[in-house]
Amino acid sequence: MVRIGIIGIGFMGMAHFEGARKLKGAKVTAISTRDSKKLAGDWSSIEGNFGPRGTQVDLSKVKQYSDYHELLDDPDIDLVDICLPTQMHEQVALDSIRAGKH
Repeated sequence: MVRIGIIGIGFMGMAHFEGARKLKGAKVTAISTRDSKKLAGDWSSIEGNFGPRGTQVDLSKVKQYSDYHELLDDPDIDLVDICLPTQMHEQVALDSIRAGKH
């Protein structure tokens, strides 16, 4: 089982979270966002240019981190899915590689 950590819960993070829930052999085990409402499962503020708006999400079986470095330190994460604005990708990707999360 591949254990996924999603960094960034906006429209893309929500779409990737929903998509990952349908994968066989993988599961989202952690998310990271600085938004306390989203960490609590209130994704109702999320909307994008296609698909449904965000809703209340059950995160009872998903670890929540407000600092992505804590997610990277989690030994129960095999890979990370970076769902942040493009200008933030480089540093987070380098930190992820250094942490052994590909």
